[in-house]
Amino acid sequence: MPLPSLFQLAAKSVAQRIHDDNIPSDFKLDIKSSNEVVRQLLKLDPKNIEKLKTLKNQLSRLRELNLSECEHDVEGISDLKNFKLNSLEFGNLYDLKTEFPDPKLWYSMDIVSLLKRAVNTDSRKMMVHLGFTGEEEAFMKGWEKKVSKLFPSLQSLKIICTVFCQQNQLTNLCNSFPNLRTLDISSVL
Repeated sequence: MPLPSLFQLAAKSVAQRIHDDNIPSDFKLDIKSSNEVVRQLLKLDPKNIEKLKTLKNQLSRLRELNLSECEHDVEGISDLKNFKLNSLEFGNLYDLKTEFPDPKLWYSMDIVSLLKRAVNTDSRKMMVHLGFTGEEEAFMKGWEKKVSKLFPSLQSLKIICTVFCQQNQLTNLCNSFPNLRTLDISSVL
C-alpha cells in the first residue's frame, strides 16, 4: 500500500477539523482541495454531508461529489444546487421515491424531477459524470432521453443495481447519450 501524499494528508487533516467543528469559517479552498477535502470528510462519516450546508461558501469550488454512502432527503438534494458540479454520484434513492414518484408506475421513480431539483443550470451544462449506485431502483419510462437533454456534456454514466423496466432500455440508453464514453451497468436487473 503506497503512502498518502502530503496533499492527501493535508486534506484529511482539514476534513477531520471540519468533522470536529474545529475550523475557522473564513477559509476558502481551490477546486482540487475542495474535492479531496469533501471526499475525505464523507469517508470519515457519510452524515458529514450535512456540513456542506454550512460550508457552501468555503467549498464553493467543489466540482466532484460522491454521495454513494450518504442518506438523501429532499432538503439535502436541493442544497446541491449551491455547487457547480461536473461529477455527481448518488447512493440509495429509495427514501426519495415518495417525493419523486413516477405518475404512471408505483414502483418507479421520476429521476428527471429529482435531477432538476438537485442540479443547477451551470452544473447541467458542464456535468461529465453521473452515477446511481442504489439498490434495485427503477426509473420512469423514457428517463434516458430527458436526462440526456438535461446533461448534454455527459460522458460517463454509472447505473449500478438499477432495474431495467422496459424492452430495449439498454438500446434507448446508448442512443440517448451520444457523447457517452463510459457506461457502467454493473448488476443491472
